[in-house]
Amino acid sequence: MVEPGAVKTELAGHITDEEPKEGMQSALSGDILQPKDIAAAIACSAVQPERVSVNEILIHPTEQAN
Repeated sequence: MVEPGAVKTELAGHITDEEPKEGMQSALSGDILQPKDIAAAIACSAVQPERVSVNEILIHPTEQAN
């Protein structure tokens, strides 16, 4: 499972409900992740030795509260 934090995507522009929209805008106001950051983390987990099991990847911007 990959659980990214705030990522700069087009999602924020498609939210119409005000409460989630405000929450998303607040999350996107700081230093957020780029899609390439998520891709790099997934690529890193994919090249682990066979004896390594990666079950979750939690990726958050350093300034975002968990």
